[in-house]
Amino acid sequence: VCRERGTAFGCGTACWEVPNLLETAAWIREGHIGRIIWASIPGGLPREASGAGCVQLTMLRTITGQEVVWAEGAELPPESGWEVPPGEPEADIDCGMRGWLGLTDGGVCEIPEPSAVTCRVHVKGENGEVWLGGPRSVLIEGTGASASPVYPDWLTTGEPKEFFTLVVERLMRAFDTGGDAVCSGHDYRQALEIAIALKQSAHRGGERVSLPLSDRSLRVFPHPYRLKGGDVAGYASIGYAAPPDLPE
Repeated sequence: VCRERGTAFGCGTACWEVPNLLETAAWIREGHIGRIIWASIPGGLPREASGAGCVQLTMLRTITGQEVVWAEGAELPPESGWEVPPGEPEADIDCGMRGWLGLTDGGVCEIPEPSAVTCRVHVKGENGEVWLGGPRSVLIEGTGASASPVYPDWLTTGEPKEFFTLVVERLMRAFDTGGDAVCSGHDYRQALEIAIALKQSAHRGGERVSLPLSDRSLRVFPHPYRLKGGDVAGYASIGYAAPPDLPE
């Protein structure tokens, strides 16, 4: 609808939560690490495959330049106190996931058990790899004894722009060019569909589920705090005395 009406729809901030993510993605597409054969989300998808995992899933699509074409998943126990709206299946509540994702060009992404690491996404190519995250991502060209870290100018020169400056600029750029905003509503819709596919796979005992999903009515319900608008309107407006107490 936004495209049809010429509206720039920016959604989320995944592309700026790691410094130089877009530059790193462009560097990979220039061929510096060759064809991508493997990826992982080293920290896993704890607590929310969709609600918080949307960031890593969007980063994965952005850094690889590929879509997810299948999912195999297993659920982690949902946090206590999380519930679906009355009358909805309990199985549709958002929760953490582990599993595997298949990428367009044949590579596979692993989602391991949750781990407290700073790397958001790891990508391995035929001739190098990238560890995306921390104050500065690690870029490696070559393999084995010939592997070496590299430092493109954009990785080491100057401080990145302030976070929200970049977020606003993406809308201005989309308006000027008539194209989609970087980190668009489409990107986050794709992340939601991947999360739903992981849950559907888990419900079927880990069976592989193809994307895009054929059943467009499938859903996953977020934590009540998110569902009632707390992320946007603030916790007080929806009846919370304080932000929800979620584990770190």
